[in-house]
Amino acid sequence: MKKYLALIFLFFLALVIIALFQAIFSTSLAKYPRRKIQLEEQQLKVAVADTPQLQKQGLRGVESLGNLDGMLFVYSEPVQHSFTMKDVLIPLTIGFYSSEGKLIEEKQLELCSDECPTYTPQEEFQYALEIPQQSEINLNANLQYD
Repeated sequence: MKKYLALIFLFFLALVIIALFQAIFSTSLAKYPRRKIQLEEQQLKVAVADTPQLQKQGLRGVESLGNLDGMLFVYSEPVQHSFTMKDVLIPLTIGFYSSEGKLIEEKQLELCSDECPTYTPQEEFQYALEIPQQSEINLNANLQYD
């Protein structure tokens, strides 16, 4: 009987350890605020990366966007940042937008493993919208974010 109880205890302990490991090391979009944004007539539901910590994490390690259309990076003023696909698991398209919401540039971001290129627009931007490459969303539209 004691062996049986010990096996049950070890089984549940293993389940707890696995759950903790997944919670600590898996990337979840739960920590990102959600917003609805407009790309002219298209309404999108996005995760918003509006702090340096969230922007640094981005979509690294995310296997699926679930019911989201993409991730919007929001900066308090125009910036000249680079993006990379290091540890990103989904091929993406990115649109860089001015503070007025006008598209500056669109780039296809390819998956990489070891040496990952950086993607930098030719002008400063205030918003960057990442969407899955297979998406039918038209990035060549004015972005409205309030």
